[in-house]
Amino acid sequence: MTFKGKVYKYGADVNTDVIIPARYLNVSEPRELAQHCMEDIDADFVKNVQPGDIKYKDMNKDGKIDVVARDQSAFGDPETGKKRAYDTFSVYFNMDNGRGRFKGVQMQGNEFARSIFKEWIKPFHDIGLKTLTIRYTGSTDHIPFDRAGLPAFQFLQDRFGIGSGHTNTDFFDTLLEEDLMVNAVVIASFAYHAAMRDGLFPRKTKNIKR
Repeated sequence: MTFKGKVYKYGADVNTDVIIPARYLNVSEPRELAQHCMEDIDADFVKNVQPGDIKYKDMNKDGKIDVVARDQSAFGDPETGKKRAYDTFSVYFNMDNGRGRFKGVQMQGNEFARSIFKEWIKPFHDIGLKTLTIRYTGSTDHIPFDRAGLPAFQFLQDRFGIGSGHTNTDFFDTLLEEDLMVNAVVIASFAYHAAMRDGLFPRKTKNIKR
């Protein structure tokens, strides 16, 4: 496939908070948001860009592309060839849905995890950690592991309105200390139980690709 058009080339680490600066993400009108695209690194971008133009950037140091590359370098995957670390990897837990208290675990289609998590969350029922959902969730750092067929899970969290993350409400003084302390204890507990298991955490028999 060939693309033709005027190219605007930028360096590495152009993340989503640069494409649409986070201070504007409490705006819901797309046309208004578009007026601020790339303004922190190219004040004339909106004025100059035309339909059909192409924006090019290098790889992010800490972005999802690099996460995929890092994980495939360490573990490989069933399609490109497993590496040694693949067979010794057990499980990955991720917190990436804001500052809210954990309410459960999203199991990424791994039904084998249900009976294990059911026991692990029992001590936390009284603080609201009760939900185990089989559903798949994306756009966080557990995805490259999951795509490689490795057990990786995102916690289900309280959310504080649409766009509360990466906005002008997303500052240190809006953190909920008690909820973060709860989450830290839960993650520590899950990590401990995973480390103490006899054998590795069970994997899905067939990877679900999204």
